Formats: sequence, C-alpha cells, structure tokens
Amino acid sequence: MKPEINIIPVWFLADRTPPQAVLNTPLQADQVGVFSFFDEKGLTLIFKIIKPPTQSAISLPISKITARTFNVLYAPYGGTGFWFNAAFSYADGMTDLPLIEPPGATLAPTHQVGGVCQHDGTPF
Repeated sequence: MKPEINIIPVWFLADRTPPQAVLNTPLQADQVGVFSFFDEKGLTLIFKIIKPPTQSAISLPISKITARTFNVLYAPYGGTGFWFNAAFSYADGMTDLPLIEPPGATLAPTHQVGGVCQHDGTPF
C-alpha cells in the first residue's frame, strides 16, 4: 500500500488591528505620561494608556471611544500638575484631544509671605 499525504492549504490573514483614532496631545510632548479615561461622572476608571516620550499623539481603538463621553486626566511622569478634559467625546475624523491645565497647577517662581518674626516674644 502506497502512503498518501493530504496537503490542505492554510491561509494566514494579516494582523487585523481595529481602526485607530490618533489624537494629538501637544502638551509636554517630550514627556512620558498616563492618560486615564473615566466615565462621564469621573468616578469609574474605564481604561488607561501610556504616552511614550517624544511622541505627541496617542492611538486608541475607535470602538473604545465612540458613543461615549469621558473625563480624561493626563498625568506626566516626573512632572507636576495634571491636565484634563471634562467632557471628551470622540467625533469621526477628530485629531486633537484638547486638554486644559487646572488653575494653580503651575507654581510662580517667587512667593511673598507677610508676618512678624519674634525672638523670645519680642518682634524683630
């Protein structure tokens, strides 16, 4: 009896990544940071994404961000302050994730303090 070899062709499909939204985030483009996406009330964390250094844009699957409103918080590593967007909703073709810095997040270079110095209860 002659052995038979059955060869079945196998088709490999290319990696199919879901459609992506690339959003520009111009603030602190040279710094690594974390974007946290919360529900519209700002109470439940939905997902996070890390922004690599020297990259001023983040890529997100469109399916994750359509038909939802988010509170977005950006926290740079090794930096001070947070930036946020209190009502981010993705629209088809959108290219920017506008962020604002909360008031008082940046420190002034100098501060003045008023008062009286005392030594053993005597002002000087």
